[in-house]
Amino acid sequence: MKHLILLLTLIVQLSPRGLAAPVYVEDFETGPGSYTHSGTNDEWEWGPPTYSSGPPAAHSGASCWGTDLDATYANNSAQVLLSPNIAVTGNGPFTVSCYVWHNTQDNFDIVTWSYSTNGGADWNELWFASGSSASWIQLSQQVPGVPANIRLRWRLSSNSSVTAAGLYIDDVRIEDSDATPTPAPTCPAGYEPAVLLRESFETWPPAGWTIVNNGGSCAWRAGSAEHDTVDDNFTGGSGDYADADSDDCGDGNTMDTELRAPPVNLQNVTNPVLTFRSDMRWYSYELDEFWEVDLSEDGGQSWTNLLHRDGQDYRGPETISLSLASAIGSGDAVIRFHYGNAQYDWWWQVDDVAVSCCQPAGPTPAPTATPQPTVTPSHTPEPTSTPDCARSGDVNGNGVVTPEDAQLSFFYYIDCPAFAPTFAQYCAADFCGSGRAASCDGSVTPADALGIMKVYLQLDDPCAKGI
Repeated sequence: MKHLILLLTLIVQLSPRGLAAPVYVEDFETGPGSYTHSGTNDEWEWGPPTYSSGPPAAHSGASCWGTDLDATYANNSAQVLLSPNIAVTGNGPFTVSCYVWHNTQDNFDIVTWSYSTNGGADWNELWFASGSSASWIQLSQQVPGVPANIRLRWRLSSNSSVTAAGLYIDDVRIEDSDATPTPAPTCPAGYEPAVLLRESFETWPPAGWTIVNNGGSCAWRAGSAEHDTVDDNFTGGSGDYADADSDDCGDGNTMDTELRAPPVNLQNVTNPVLTFRSDMRWYSYELDEFWEVDLSEDGGQSWTNLLHRDGQDYRGPETISLSLASAIGSGDAVIRFHYGNAQYDWWWQVDDVAVSCCQPAGPTPAPTATPQPTVTPSHTPEPTSTPDCARSGDVNGNGVVTPEDAQLSFFYYIDCPAFAPTFAQYCAADFCGSGRAASCDGSVTPADALGIMKVYLQLDDPCAKGI
């Protein structure tokens, strides 16, 4: 491998499970926040950043922490910034987040972020990186379990040669992810949520998908192919994933490849959205690789670009959502993931692709008829060549479904003959042998009895197939 360090930059959204409730918030505007620092060639400072090659300002407000606010960090440093030991209360799990800006000697000088739940006796790494972030980025990760305390640590380690602006942090938060659950998406009146497409790439090639090679040496493949394993899934998903890997394709080889989803029908829907997990790692070797998501409204004959990225990393875990509203009305909408202009660069990983929308709600079951006086149980249905669906729940034959029908169907379901002679005429003439099959399949079974009870409870259609 030509690269020495795997940059694990977590640029992610807060938990989709809820609008997390803040447990701890520190923006460093009123002071350094009781943070402490130490280490070899330690230069951590609190205040406004002023170094010309550092961030132009704090992420919010005027102040932040940095390894040196007005110059580069030192060579041969191993400097640490520690938060206080923060007491947390709530249901959990807790999400820790912060904003960072970093610029270090790529592949040699390292910055990390870790947490501890025992006051600092043991540390668990959340993130490490090398090189430049180019701007303030948010890091966010859930802490497993429900600890009583959380402590955070940021560290910069450098070698003996090149230095740069260093590491800056701002806007540290800890949130209770389950405190306020986000309500389900609201669809317009008469519509309900629906998922039209879902793919997690656990088998390859995925059913109905098309892999296109536009003349390159390699194409989209399963992430578990070659030397990769499912443990290399950096999208935030689990298990296998789709992988366009220019690095693994090898020096001197090019890639221009498409991964096309099967067509989806966007007729008579509203609010169609594409979501997927992604990890885009960039490297400019000889060409300048790009990542694109395109939409076709005509089955793949023409394309409209929804997303274009190039020129820098867009590391996972990241969940991307793109509107497909422009294709509403199309019965043959196709999505493609296009990775191209790559030659011995890095990769694009994609996982958990879904297309969701709001579609017309199903018909509301008709209300149960008003009960009528029960007639003498001597009715024998007239033989017909097909089941009488309109009266399939009418056990006693009075033309409507009543509580008595539900009761009789229950008796039949238990054991119809056992209730003779009290219900003999119902069993013999009106139900057990009547052909009043709630499933309209021409035979009477215990499933039909259950179906009739559902009718009375207004839970299903008496003539629905497969009750």
